[in-house]
Order: sequence, then structure tokens, then C-alpha cells
Amino acid sequence: MELCSFSELHKRPDIDLINSEKKRLLAKMSEEEIRCIDPKHILKFAVSPLFARMTGEIFKERQFLARTSDIISSPEEYDLFGISSGDTMIQGIADLIFYDDTLDGYVLVDYKTDRYVSPDELRKLYSKQLQLYARAFDRILDKPVRECYIFSFEHGEIPITI
Repeated sequence: MELCSFSELHKRPDIDLINSEKKRLLAKMSEEEIRCIDPKHILKFAVSPLFARMTGEIFKERQFLARTSDIISSPEEYDLFGISSGDTMIQGIADLIFYDDTLDGYVLVDYKTDRYVSPDELRKLYSKQLQLYARAFDRILDKPVRECYIFSFEHGEIPITI
């Protein structure tokens, strides 16, 4: 998804465009990586309400490094997130962050390709990670992260409470 042209998909979200995009990506990816791209999954994202909201600033594969003491404020939160107390570093990469002017803030999206995993299980597995990512990006970006989602190519949008 990092190399996918979202601007083209906004104009014309269809399988033919996605297949031509796969051909364009041959110069940047291996044939094996290209074979793993399922056009139906990309189309599912491109026609989602979440994708339709992506009209502002977009960051793909945005890295961060944050001190735990900057994003966790109490001993209870260290326990909640399963992190040892003390000043350590957390690093990660957000799949997608976009600015939504109706929220006056950012939306954080994490893509998941897990199959045979229910939306509730995905939420349990990844919500703490996304909550930490949101806190880190609150400090990095000029506006707060207002919403978080898992975008499951199996189930679609799964909101995460932050």
C-alpha cells in the first residue's frame, strides 16, 4: 500500500486500474511481492468510507521514535500497556496517517491481512499498539490523532478507541 497511488484510486477505483498499478510497481518490487498483491483487497480499501475521507495530508509508512515518559503519564498506564516503568524508547511505523479537516486532526490506520481472525480478536491483538502510536503521533504532528482504525482486508474498517 505504501507505493500505491491513492490519487489515481480516488479518481477511478477499479480492478483494471489496480492491475495496471501492479505493472507499474514491477520496477520497485520483486515479482514475488507483486504476486502477493490481491487487487480485490486494494479495491475493498479504495471503495471504503475511510478511503473517501482521505482528502488532506497523507503519510504512508511514517516512522517514529518516542520516549515512554513522553507518552505514558502514570504507573497504571505502564501496567495497562504492559511496559516496564522507566524511561525507555518505543519505535514503530504507522501504515497510514491522514489529516481529516472535519475532525481538525489525524486518523491513524493500520492494515491487517490476517485471515480467520474476527474483528474483536484483531481489536484485542492490536488496540494497545495503536493507542501508543496515536499518543506518539500526538506529540510529533501539528494536530492530534482523533481516530484510529484497523483496516482488515478481510473485514474492512475496525474502529479502535483511543
